[in-house]
Amino acid sequence: MATGLLVDGQPLLWMTGPRACWKLTEREQTFTLRCALEPVLSCLRGFSAPVRATVDHAEADLLTLMAGDDDAFVAWDAAQTLLARAIEAADAALPQGLLEACEQVLMGSMDPAMKALTLALPSEEYLADRAAQRGLVNVSQIHDQRQQVKASLGGALEAVWQQVLSDNPAPQAYAPTPMILVAGAATSGAGLFAGSESSSASRCRAQPL
Repeated sequence: MATGLLVDGQPLLWMTGPRACWKLTEREQTFTLRCALEPVLSCLRGFSAPVRATVDHAEADLLTLMAGDDDAFVAWDAAQTLLARAIEAADAALPQGLLEACEQVLMGSMDPAMKALTLALPSEEYLADRAAQRGLVNVSQIHDQRQQVKASLGGALEAVWQQVLSDNPAPQAYAPTPMILVAGAATSGAGLFAGSESSSASRCRAQPL
């Protein structure tokens, strides 16, 4: 399993480079790290093993991985966990840390298509699976809470959506360069990120995909 460490949002170099490979042979294993500062563990970098790793990350650690990890899979996985928690919490206002992490993803150097994937809200099916692990599933409640977060994200980040659209215009008609089409469609279709009913998201949906 490829593993990295982040300290203050920056990758910590191993002797072999920015990541090390840990050999997992047991259901539970313990690895001891000696670091001057407490690092954030970045597991399964590049989805390097076909397993689901359970890591007891604090919310601050997940925010660090979402906004600062240069591994797209790790950033996506952290974002999905944070967004799912926000939907389940059903608070009137989204956590400021989550909004800042979303903004960092949008304005960062990540591939545009990966930005769309990272900030796409968890599906209702995924949320229902999480709810089933805790007890009964209220499908209507899941839908309503997801829609609430969708609208809140779009409203809070409207200025950022507009900036992203300005920097990544929709592809021109009859310009079928594959990479341009994929990246442009994913970024201009900001409804894939949040799909809010804000004015900027409405303009996003009006653009060709």
